Amino acid sequence: MVTRKHQTLRVDDGVDVVTDVWQISLATLSEPAGRSGDAFRATDRFVGGPENALVRAAVQAFPESFDHPGRSVPRYNPMVLYGPSGTGKSFLARGMTAAWLQRRPADPRIATTGADFARAYATAVDVDDLDGFRQRHASARLFVLDDLGQLIGKHPAQGALVRILDLLLEQDAAVVVTSAQLPATTRQLLPALTSRLSSGLTVPLVPPGPATRYALFELLAEARQVTLTPAAARELADRLPTVVPRLLGIFLELEFLAGHRQSAISEPLVHAYLARLGAGRTVTLAAIKQHVARRFQLTVNELNGPSRRQTVVQARAAAMYLCRELTSASLLTIGRHFGGRDHTTVLHACRKMAAARDTTLRQVLHQLRTQLSSLETNARRPGRGKSVACASADVDSAAISGEP
Repeated sequence: MVTRKHQTLRVDDGVDVVTDVWQISLATLSEPAGRSGDAFRATDRFVGGPENALVRAAVQAFPESFDHPGRSVPRYNPMVLYGPSGTGKSFLARGMTAAWLQRRPADPRIATTGADFARAYATAVDVDDLDGFRQRHASARLFVLDDLGQLIGKHPAQGALVRILDLLLEQDAAVVVTSAQLPATTRQLLPALTSRLSSGLTVPLVPPGPATRYALFELLAEARQVTLTPAAARELADRLPTVVPRLLGIFLELEFLAGHRQSAISEPLVHAYLARLGAGRTVTLAAIKQHVARRFQLTVNELNGPSRRQTVVQARAAAMYLCRELTSASLLTIGRHFGGRDHTTVLHACRKMAAARDTTLRQVLHQLRTQLSSLETNARRPGRGKSVACASADVDSAAISGEP
């Protein structure tokens, strides 16, 4: 079931943006296949926003499309969920499996990982039981393969998967596959496998946007019965552009600090935490511009210059957005570093990038953010750089002693 609400998020001083945030309630499995300890298990809901609009429609439509055999109903099959680690692919696949079983409890299912599939295939080869291996998989009415990337370089197992997919699709069995990359662009996959997986619906998942992060922090606070002030939630949503497992880890640290002080997670506490967490950051506006220019195959002068070519405009907006997210620089300061542009130009660019729905662009932004965050970590000066664990101790010490 999907619930929706309008989320008001303060993007900058005095500027409120209303955006659409939604939740998908997912059933849970008592013994989920694949990886355990998923951070999304903090709740039984997948929270999304405009950045993952297709996910909502796809997950809802998938089981319903198989409820009317013989009718002309669009069957999003196979369905491939792809995106960076931590975006919720495995969580959604498990939830879809559980929802399927609620509708069809008697139907046989197979839920496995790429690595387990390859091992099972190798075992079948060793004991000369390939026919049995294929029959066991082909008898499933629902087949879920988590982490296609684990089959990279294992061409015999990929070939076996191709033959099993053919059997499953001929029998109208449901197929769900998760992957870190779009299969069509993943190297070392057999063309036949890429073809089979591209014949259905490919659903991109990207890290949550600011409004979604805000809703996630509210949901975590409610689930864990922790008081989180709206100002603190806005600050966290604005300053922590990352995937859900990382957001959960940060929230748990703040929960511990607030519990130690017997207080709410407040804006001052968040400010102190983020200040210590970022005490060793050395990423600069110049470094961000250099990385963005290199990624878009441009020069820094072109980013600073007056060009209105689409590629330059998009790269310039991406650089401004990352400068705003990864540094404490004001809109005015960022504008000055981009050829003396007005702060409203920077704000417009940040809004445009935050609301971007183009999957390729969002993946580029995520990759750049990851590279720049790594640059920050590696470039920390001795004595000042602090890990997350150290940051917790520092915040607690400062909070108790009253230091700024």
